[in-house]
Amino acid sequence: MNLKHFEQYNFRGEPLYILPKPRNGLEKGTVYFRGELIRGFPKIKRILMLKNGIKKYFDGMFGVEEKIDGYNVRMCAVSGEVLVFTRGGFICPFTLSRVREDENVCDFLMSNPDLVLCVEMAGLRNPYVPRDYPVRDIGFFAFDIRRKETNEPLPLLERRKLLSEWDIPQVELLGEFSPSDGEEVMEVVERLNCEGREGIVMKSLDMKVQLKYTTHTTNVENVEYAFRYPFDFGRDFIFSRLIREGF
Repeated sequence: MNLKHFEQYNFRGEPLYILPKPRNGLEKGTVYFRGELIRGFPKIKRILMLKNGIKKYFDGMFGVEEKIDGYNVRMCAVSGEVLVFTRGGFICPFTLSRVREDENVCDFLMSNPDLVLCVEMAGLRNPYVPRDYPVRDIGFFAFDIRRKETNEPLPLLERRKLLSEWDIPQVELLGEFSPSDGEEVMEVVERLNCEGREGIVMKSLDMKVQLKYTTHTTNVENVEYAFRYPFDFGRDFIFSRLIREGF
């Protein structure tokens, strides 16, 4: 394994290699640890015009799942130990301690060492995101399962069935739609907006195409929060959210 572009860190005295930027087909946050490669989570395209975006990117049925406002982590078994990696590739001790309390998740990962469980951590005691999510304490919601070394995703319905069999919490499936159902998808977004939810992620059934769309409430709250601390948030953070709201 060529680690030329990786940065070396240490985890409990062991070398942990993290890719800080996309390189040679590998995603930012890709990790090399104990001789195993754990691919970074790929970026998901964001669309500004919902109906046009759906028609442009989907040519068949797709599922709509809730987009939860939390922080993204990847869980997997490495050398017989369950580990949790942040989006940037670091191992978060707080998240790791919480995940290891869930026997179902640990059993699933130990039984499927070639899989990576992608989840969103959210809740009232979420230390990384200012927005609360209506679950007790802190919990996680799985939204993807990928092959560890290839990053190939499991098909949407296969993944949901597998997680259900293992009784692992997952994001809500809000429906299946066709490219001509833009109005129906917008109705879903409006309902989430009224409930103060973040938005949706639209996914082709084979998971090869994914698009995200955030609600009006989320955009406005993000901008309001950012302007409380105008010198702590970068121009890109504020400008991108103003553009989203403009559309």
